[in-house]
Amino acid sequence: MRINRYLDIYAGETLEEMAEGRFAYLTEGSERGAFGVLLPSTSAQALLSNVCVAWPPTNQNPPFYIPTSDYTVAWSLRTFDQPANDPFDSEVNMIYPGFRANSTIPSGTFVRLFPVGSVITLTSGNFIASASLAPGAPVSVAYSGTTAGKPQYDASGTIATVVYYDSDNLELTVRIK
Repeated sequence: MRINRYLDIYAGETLEEMAEGRFAYLTEGSERGAFGVLLPSTSAQALLSNVCVAWPPTNQNPPFYIPTSDYTVAWSLRTFDQPANDPFDSEVNMIYPGFRANSTIPSGTFVRLFPVGSVITLTSGNFIASASLAPGAPVSVAYSGTTAGKPQYDASGTIATVVYYDSDNLELTVRIK
């Protein structure tokens, strides 16, 4: 996913696992104070799904633990000497997952949300391809199964407009309405 233009960026927290570049809707957040972000599962939710989800930037050094581990138990006991004291139930990466195309964001992760006015380029697999995806074509958001949150051509689409469709590299650039 590439961000071509944005006016605002919101902070959110995923309330379910989702791929970067999916469109989601805002809901009540967690006790951590950010917007909650969910993939649509109904047509009504799909109409509200007007933010594109992206990994947050990082200034950490590797390794990266996804999701970030909870050190509360280990710090209170001051040791990692027993499996019961080990706070890790994480995937360990040497490359930040936000640098990879089509990576999955775990539930409970803080994310960047690109709202109305943003121009986003989505890579193959993050949208539903169609011969009707031409500049100016209206886009809606799918809401069923594994396609939930993916933009798709829809003659009555209200979420975004196609700016450019690169059929050779399978990339779709949209402007969020």
